[in-house]
Amino acid sequence: MSEIADKTFWDSNLWIYITVDSQNDDDKIKKQVLTKLFLSTDRIVISSQVLNEIVNVMLRKFKKTEEEAKIVIKKIIEQSTIIELKPEHSLVALDLKKSYNFSWFDSLIVAAALDSNCNILYSEDMQNGLIIKDRLKIINPLL
Repeated sequence: MSEIADKTFWDSNLWIYITVDSQNDDDKIKKQVLTKLFLSTDRIVISSQVLNEIVNVMLRKFKKTEEEAKIVIKKIIEQSTIIELKPEHSLVALDLKKSYNFSWFDSLIVAAALDSNCNILYSEDMQNGLIIKDRLKIINPLL
């Protein structure tokens, strides 16, 4: 099975590179790589947490307006399957945090990806190549 054909979960940091214009040369390269990956991926899943993290970074780090953030979020919603966080995700995330030593928020991301039956979790923040519960592979597409 090809990784690109798999159902993939995208972490918030990747969306930031794609959607926010940066003058930083490294960020421009990351945007090109991720845009290519995005265009070749059919089944992108994210959680409502990812949307919230994107808005937070846009408003705080990049000083975007609420209206600018809303435009970006609407585009992401149109291009992804969004799952809501459930109470069970917190319970699973606590086990993941303990077992894999993830941060709390990364644990929630992984729990949502597992619940969505994704095969791949694209993230720049987690250990590349790590396989969670024998079914979810973490891939850093920027390596």
